[in-house]
Amino acid sequence: MIEVEIIGGAAFPKNCLAKAYANPEANKYTVEFKDGTVIIFPNQPDEREAEAKVTFEGRIDFYGFMDAAIIDTPKGDVYRLLGCSNVMVKADDAKDNDWIQVTDRRLSTGKIQKSHNNNIYLNKDDIYIGPNTQNIEIESGETDINA
Repeated sequence: MIEVEIIGGAAFPKNCLAKAYANPEANKYTVEFKDGTVIIFPNQPDEREAEAKVTFEGRIDFYGFMDAAIIDTPKGDVYRLLGCSNVMVKADDAKDNDWIQVTDRRLSTGKIQKSHNNNIYLNKDDIYIGPNTQNIEIESGETDINA
């Protein structure tokens, strides 16, 4: 069983974390994974069932996050956003091959949690898999994060 750490209302696999800290002035949390991926987010409501999971292959699945910013690493990353809302993924800084998938998810209550209003910034070598290409930008250049 993987030991879980709750940070800002979201569950993270403890063995995959490099560091985590709160920024009380901004009411946000920053979590850095051992691979260098960073997620910045406000406190997550319990009903969102927000959590991150890291697969054996190194893919990071983000479940139910809301109002978050995810910053990728300079190497090829694989991220899945499941039931996430208002999440920005910044994957356009490096000349790597990232793979990003956005989909809905089923909550423990049986209700479907829709992914919507996410912004994915990609470079030309990245791959996006999702229900549509709305809110997707390719090779956007410098992306400022107001997190």
